[in-house]
Amino acid sequence: MALRFSRIVIIGGGCYGSWYAQQLTRAIQRKALWADDIVVVDRDPACRVAARLQDGAYAGVPLRLALRHWDAYLAEWLAAGPEALAGHAMVPSP
Repeated sequence: MALRFSRIVIIGGGCYGSWYAQQLTRAIQRKALWADDIVVVDRDPACRVAARLQDGAYAGVPLRLALRHWDAYLAEWLAAGPEALAGHAMVPSP
């Protein structure tokens, strides 16, 4: 049975974030994971995830880039509270 999430937020679109995005992409392609929305948060419009998005590396995956500072994104997202965040997950930056 596949794991299911409403939203998965990956903090950072560089080396680690792009690796995690690729792992989630593989899991979705293998039907081991389902996510309605995958958000990669990075302030750099030229981060590795942005380049890979342009190259089609995440085709068929609901992955998008949020061009924001991590703290601002997290403050807004987490302010929704625990009930609104049920079914969400976060991949933190190391």
